[in-house]
Amino acid sequence: FGLAVLVGSTPQAAIGFDYYPNSSTINAVVFNGTVQAFGFGQPITIPNLQFNKTVLAYKLNDFAYSINGGATSADSSGVVPQPDKLNIGSYLNGNERARLHIKKLSYFPQRLSNEELQEMTS
Repeated sequence: FGLAVLVGSTPQAAIGFDYYPNSSTINAVVFNGTVQAFGFGQPITIPNLQFNKTVLAYKLNDFAYSINGGATSADSSGVVPQPDKLNIGSYLNGNERARLHIKKLSYFPQRLSNEELQEMTS
């Protein structure tokens, strides 16, 4: 299920988060065309009514992801797509509606440091 996704002119140009309930995994993904520029999934146990904090930072050849104050997962290779809309609570194509609550969504117009990412999610 999609949590929040920035989508470009095609569903293959996207930046976002998704959740797979079968594996209890929250993923951060960046697609530029059919190429996955960045992808990281963190298996987590999600007790009933627990909020999770997750963050994705990106710029050209500089991607990072953190969840619940954990260590930052980073990648230094990849091109960033140019999205033009935001889907909240659905996947890339606007389908697969999520059954969850998004408490807060923030967007920063610059790449935050890995330390700031960890601090934001702790």
